[in-house]
Amino acid sequence: MPEDSILFNKQIYVVSESEAGKRVDKFLSDKVRALSRAYIQGLIKEGHVTIDGATCKRNTLVREFQSVMMEVALPATFSPTPEDIALDVLYEDDYLIVVNKPPGLVVHPAPGHFEGTLVNALMNHCGTLSDVAGPLRLGIVHRLDKDTSGAMVVAKTNEAHDALALQFRERSEALIKEYVAISEGEFRFDADTIDLPLGRHFRDKKKIAVVFGGGKESISRYQVLERFKNYTFVRVLLKTGRTHQIRVHLKALGHPIVCDGYYGNRRRFRLHDVVPEKKRSELTEQQLNRILIGRQALHAYRLQFEHPKNGEIIDVQAPYPRDIENTLEALREWALPEGVN
Repeated sequence: MPEDSILFNKQIYVVSESEAGKRVDKFLSDKVRALSRAYIQGLIKEGHVTIDGATCKRNTLVREFQSVMMEVALPATFSPTPEDIALDVLYEDDYLIVVNKPPGLVVHPAPGHFEGTLVNALMNHCGTLSDVAGPLRLGIVHRLDKDTSGAMVVAKTNEAHDALALQFRERSEALIKEYVAISEGEFRFDADTIDLPLGRHFRDKKKIAVVFGGGKESISRYQVLERFKNYTFVRVLLKTGRTHQIRVHLKALGHPIVCDGYYGNRRRFRLHDVVPEKKRSELTEQQLNRILIGRQALHAYRLQFEHPKNGEIIDVQAPYPRDIENTLEALREWALPEGVN
């Protein structure tokens, strides 16, 4: 790697039988769809891609069981720039800010998303953010997936960052992370604890899976808020904070989150999916094809923590975004369980 660059991300992929014979640039562009093939070819040319530890050319053919490693590197001088992106501020003072992140907004610069992130918006709004996590993750103490909405706390000073990060790392009693989700299917119990260890998927290293005998302790507590025919609205409290924890835990129960295209069954949820077949004639095709939500129906509803400076308990709630509201309204109108008016 050139001395004037910094390692941004490193991924290792093992070639499967069906992938053998592909050009390495095509193999990687299929694996990481956020990066263009031209961008990947540039990484290969600069030596940031190796096959079994050896550098390669863009037209090198991969073989089954080979390990392909890709490093995404940026110039050492790279830093995000302030951008005028609207923010929904839930709380703010001189030490921190809590925002209601909208769905679709990437938290910090990442492959394929070097601009238009929450960090860019916060730099414009706050001026100064902590740099403990490095120049690409200014202020970021914890994160939400791109398509997960809701409450996030961001540090303005390094002192605040260290104190907040400690609360997340040590699972402070003051820390409460409460989510709501619309899931497929009808839950058997009104409330329960999911205690299943999580780790990297043995085939797809970008996915998380339940891993016994090697996964990290992962605990979620859910409570049913509303029941519908074929769907359930639940509250989930996190006791640990693993990557994709709620999404994988609910999938493990047989109730993946609605519109979770990564761990679930669909990427679009339409009114047609809610309205009973015998009632569909009452609506037009245009009405039935209306998309209610097009991303995982997961929202970080409540965040509580201890203020890093004065010890005050900060407890904020993030209003549901419009797509979650639309989906709930449709379920309440068309998918109430038998006997419920």
